[in-house]
Amino acid sequence: YSGTYNISTIQPASDLGTSGVDGKVYLLANYGAKSIWKGTISGTSSVGVSCKNLKLTQTVVNGLQTMSTPPSSMIQKNGVAVGGDDGRMNQVILSASTLYFTRALATGTGTTSGVAYFAIDKKSNAVKKQGVLGFPGWNVWNGAIVVNAAGNGVIVSSVLPPNSISTISSMYTQFSLSKGAIGSIYNANTNNLCGFTSPLRTGDYSGAAINIDGVAYVVSMTASSDVCGDLTSNWLSTITKVVLV
Repeated sequence: YSGTYNISTIQPASDLGTSGVDGKVYLLANYGAKSIWKGTISGTSSVGVSCKNLKLTQTVVNGLQTMSTPPSSMIQKNGVAVGGDDGRMNQVILSASTLYFTRALATGTGTTSGVAYFAIDKKSNAVKKQGVLGFPGWNVWNGAIVVNAAGNGVIVSSVLPPNSISTISSMYTQFSLSKGAIGSIYNANTNNLCGFTSPLRTGDYSGAAINIDGVAYVVSMTASSDVCGDLTSNWLSTITKVVLV
C-alpha cells in the first residue's frame, strides 16, 4: 500500500460466499473520528498468472457515528489496570453485498469503553445500520461480528463488570441488519483472573464465524482456572455455538 491516507490496522473482508463473484477484494481501516478508509482491489482473477491487472481504488466512507479510542486503561477495584481496546479495526465480514465491522469507542464520560457496530454497502458505501453495544459503568471491547446472507448474526465481545476486582467475561448478542443488536445478552464465560497480574491480558481478543448451515460460532479469551492466585492457570479460548433466530 502506498498513498496519502494516514491509516492503520487494515483488515481484509472475509467473504462468506453470499455476495456474488465480482473479482474484488475489500479492505477497511481506521480513518478519523467519523470515517473509515476503504480499499477495493480489482482484477484479482489475474492472480496466479500475472499481478499486472491488480488495481487498488481508495475512498473514505463518511457519515459514521463518532468513533474514538476508549481509555488507555480501565482501572478495576483493586487497582489492577486492564488494557482497553486501542481502537483497532477488528474483524470485517462481507455478506450479500454488505460489509460488517466493529470498532471500539469511549462511552459515557469517556471513562468506559463500548463496541460500535456498522453495516455499509460495498459499492455505494451507504450506511445501512450502525449502533453501539455498551452498558453504563461497564467496559465492553474487542468486538467481532458475523452474519448470514439474510443479515442475521451475532456480536461477541469482552466485558468487564462494574466494581470488578479481576473478573473478566465475554458476552454475545443476536444481530439483524434491520434492527441492529437485538435480544438478550448472553454470557459465554466468566473467570477470576487475579492470578494473571503480570502481564494481565484480559479479554484480549474475540472472533466469530458462521457455518454453511447458518450456525454461528463465537470465540473469546478465558483461563483454565478461576481460582484467585492460581499461578498454574493458563490462557484458553472458549468457543460457543449460537443458533441464529
